[in-house]
Amino acid sequence: MGGPDAIADVSPEESMTLTSLEQVRVISHPWRMQIIQLLRGEPKSVKEVAGAMGKSPKQLYYHVNLLEQQGIIRVVATRLVSGIVERQYQACAYLLRIDESLIGSEAPPEVAMQTMLTSIFNQSNADIAQGIRSGLIERSEEASPAHRLLNAWSLHRLTDEEADRLYTRMCELIEEIPELQRDAEIGETQTYRLLVALYPSSYIYEAPKETDRNV
Repeated sequence: MGGPDAIADVSPEESMTLTSLEQVRVISHPWRMQIIQLLRGEPKSVKEVAGAMGKSPKQLYYHVNLLEQQGIIRVVATRLVSGIVERQYQACAYLLRIDESLIGSEAPPEVAMQTMLTSIFNQSNADIAQGIRSGLIERSEEASPAHRLLNAWSLHRLTDEEADRLYTRMCELIEEIPELQRDAEIGETQTYRLLVALYPSSYIYEAPKETDRNV
């Protein structure tokens, strides 16, 4: 086995905006999201990625090629292994963002939105699962809030005025986050992912009456 023959002097960008619906479709597959996550650190070969995922390299070549074609991962090094050139891959960015202008531009709005949401939820699901496996996310009730998963999924009946107030308060809280970042050094911080959805639902829900709550 030889050492690296060529190494690109690059590291992942902080973020990358996906500008085509095909890019969004490509990352919506859970295996591909896991591949991207594994390639955000040190460069890896398909064999190394497959070992980390518990798959065979043959199962991943197709997915890796798709990600490379769409510019989401790239070859940063090559090395000679038993007479065969082995490629080392790395993710192009730590964070993937989806251009909101894609909604309704290349497909019917519901198709574009479904593709975008699938990608967002798959990425979040894989991220949370990895956090739990690694111990980064602690499940004990005694754990510090900073190390736990905060999640809520609920239905509420609100007037337009109440919904407007809630929406505004949530937006204000989200806008405060960049201000918090300015007060800490990078070495003192931990990356956190925030996933928020607030929308009018077609789900039929009857809020409990006051008399029911007191029973």
